[in-house]
Amino acid sequence: EKDMPNVATFLKNYTFPIAMVNQIMTTIHTHNGTSPKEAGLAWLKQHPDTCRRWLENVTTVDGKDAAPVFEAALAEMIR
Repeated sequence: EKDMPNVATFLKNYTFPIAMVNQIMTTIHTHNGTSPKEAGLAWLKQHPDTCRRWLENVTTVDGKDAAPVFEAALAEMIR
């Protein structure tokens, strides 16, 4: 925690509820050809508030809020 406070904060914020797993798995099984990565990215895009909660008080290396950086990276991955 002392050595990597951002990682510690993220892990404290991070939850992976069963409902989330069920939704992602349902997408994989009902949309033939959808990879786990695609289903997970789609879920993240559809649930930005969850991602923001995970990133509360997490910063970039230069001290900025990590959420906008994550959202921009996610947008690039989903294109």
